[in-house]
This record gives sequence, structure tokens and C-alpha cells, in this order.
Amino acid sequence: MEKVKLPREVAEAIDKLKAEGYRPYPIVCKVHEGKSYDDRVSVLRKYAIDNDNKLMHALVNGYEVEQTPEDRIRQMYREWAEKVTEAYKSGDEESHKKYKCRIQGVMETLVILGIQIEGVNA
Repeated sequence: MEKVKLPREVAEAIDKLKAEGYRPYPIVCKVHEGKSYDDRVSVLRKYAIDNDNKLMHALVNGYEVEQTPEDRIRQMYREWAEKVTEAYKSGDEESHKKYKCRIQGVMETLVILGIQIEGVNA
């Protein structure tokens, strides 16, 4: 079975419960029982309202963290920064310039939009 992609906070809530020894069935029980003052369970309950089957599938078959747009930009930025370094070291001026321009474009776009992304411009 394919792993389910979960929002970061949902995956972290599951990870924390699993680290305390909770197995899938007790996690599902906690999510579906009455009020809970446990923030992790609250996160899972909120997610399960519209994604109950997806949550159970993730608990049984595994899950991956869904990348946010910020995560994707950060990954792209890092890849381009590596390409800039590689091109500089190899003397490939055309590639060096191309990836520097891409990085500059991302930076200027983030400034215009007023967005700060850790590892990119924050």
C-alpha cells in the first residue's frame, strides 16, 4: 500500500503519540472518544473530521509529511544554490549565471510578497 501524505502538524502529532508507545488502534480510540485536553489528539481529531479514512490508512500503512509551498521553495532554493556552487567550481559560467538569476528571482519575489522562509531569506 502507498503511504499517505499528511500535513506536518498531523504527522508530528502521530509521531509524538507513537514515541509514548501508542499503537494505531489506541490512537484511533483517543481521536474518537470524548473531549481531550491533549493538543496532539485535538490536532488529529480536527484532521479526522474530513479525513477519517485517510488518517486510519496512514496509521496502518505509514505516512509521509506533505510538503508545504514553503518547503518546496526551500528545497528548490537549496538545489539551485548547490548548482551555483558546482557551476562556479567547474568554470561553467553559463550555468552559474542561470542559477544565480533563478535564486535572485525567488528572493525578489519573496520580498515583493512579504514572505519570509527560514533557510531562504530568513
